[in-house]
Amino acid sequence: MKVLRMSHLSVDVVRVSAYAEFNGTQVDPTTPLIPVSIAVVAQGTDPISGNYVAGNWEEEVHGLSVNYWATRSIGPLAIGRYDVWIKISDPGGVVQRQAAVIISY
Repeated sequence: MKVLRMSHLSVDVVRVSAYAEFNGTQVDPTTPLIPVSIAVVAQGTDPISGNYVAGNWEEEVHGLSVNYWATRSIGPLAIGRYDVWIKISDPGGVVQRQAAVIISY
């Protein structure tokens, strides 16, 4: 699990890796655009629909491979620990998973 550290005074962009395949081919979530949202909740808490905020996609090309990242600005946060959840909504279904932990100091 990815652990991020950030000052409680900061506003930072959080990047969460997202990878999916369909019939053995990597899915490009940017064409057509697949909606993504990110929730930040107190550690150990399950997110509810109101916790999710729309995110954006970034792509990072490395030769012939591409990494896709869901991104969202977060902060400032009170000092503590937070779970980061990603939600990808596609006509084929909705995927939700915990993607990272933020330690706010």
